[in-house]
Amino acid sequence: MAGSLKTQRFNHTATLLPDGIPLIVGGTVDFNVGSLDSVELGNTFVSLPKITMASVAGKKLIVVGENFSQDAVILINGEEHKTRNNDQNPQTTLIGKRAGKKIKPGDRLQVRNPDGPLSEEFIFTGS
Repeated sequence: MAGSLKTQRFNHTATLLPDGIPLIVGGTVDFNVGSLDSVELGNTFVSLPKITMASVAGKKLIVVGENFSQDAVILINGEEHKTRNNDQNPQTTLIGKRAGKKIKPGDRLQVRNPDGPLSEEFIFTGS
């Protein structure tokens, strides 16, 4: 039996997971609008994390964006780094405690939420 998507979308991917639940990723609302940053799992709507800015403050890597879950993880070139949510802005700011010493311009950043969604790559520019 098929259900309705919470967000109408075109040009998305759909994968049937081993437990029979469909995973719907990305796409567009219509052909004139940019891409969707969301995932639907069965009848559950999940927003993808999105990085909008990254900077270094001493040893800390500060990652700013949206849709960060509690216990989200920062990845630099695919490698996980110890991360914590900012107490004042837990859904929009992550802090990599010692990652500021390891990142360099051109490195690829991603954020992974504990329930699995992974952000698109963000290229660090060194600011």
